Amino acid sequence: MPRISVIIPTCDRPHMLEEALDSVQAQTYTDKEVLVVSNGWQELPKHLPHNFESVKFMCIPPRSGPGVARNWGAMHANGEYLAFLDDDDLWPAEFLEKMLDCAETHNADLTAAPQHLFGKRQDIIRPSIPDAANNLSEWREIGYSGSNVLIRRDSFWCAGGYPTTLITGEDRGLLMNFLRKNMKIRICEDTFARLRKHNEGQLTDTATLMLGKLGFMTEYRDDIPAKDLKEERFAFLVHLSREWRWPVWIVGVFTAPAACWRRCRKRLLLLKNRLFSPRRR
Repeated sequence: MPRISVIIPTCDRPHMLEEALDSVQAQTYTDKEVLVVSNGWQELPKHLPHNFESVKFMCIPPRSGPGVARNWGAMHANGEYLAFLDDDDLWPAEFLEKMLDCAETHNADLTAAPQHLFGKRQDIIRPSIPDAANNLSEWREIGYSGSNVLIRRDSFWCAGGYPTTLITGEDRGLLMNFLRKNMKIRICEDTFARLRKHNEGQLTDTATLMLGKLGFMTEYRDDIPAKDLKEERFAFLVHLSREWRWPVWIVGVFTAPAACWRRCRKRLLLLKNRLFSPRRR
């Protein structure tokens, strides 16, 4: 029985999937199985099963969503741990080895690694670390995704798996469910996941993202501190203003002035850092 089950949901991005599989096959940790769950309209290229004979390929109904695909893979997994990788992301060669070492050293239910974003000024996103009361210091950019976590399989199902009622934000939803159950979460600083930003087959448009944000705020409104929830709602109004091209964010200025000021201050600090930070060569 393998120690780690690697689960890769994929949706009509065969070229990027092949590169993701290459990064999994190159792992220094070998006691693993790999499961690919396709929820796309297109059939997977026939050369993939031939090139990756040890990988188990499965198909579910098209556009079921990444949460459903990940849960389906987890149901068929045999490993003690579950490692998730999106089809458009990559792992460095020692990712699984270092993540497992961190998880076992700290007896963690969920272990997360930083994420490197290529092609952006902010190239590292660090997961928000829960405090002793399992509260997060940052609730908007929490740094947990479908490519940088290693989870004990028993803990995964105890938390209910990825929430499938959310349109988007199932990654944050999974973390929230872990926090609800006071499970142990640790950050592995010894490795990272590579997140690729690209224009090849993006699966979520702006309108869907906004609906996802609204659904997340509705589902977890009792778990998010009031101050952070107001910031989430103000951010939603800003996104809505961009989509509608109408300044509905002004409503937030009167209903949540403190949240508006905090967001403006963050933007000003970010602009200051961009203008006065040394340029990279």
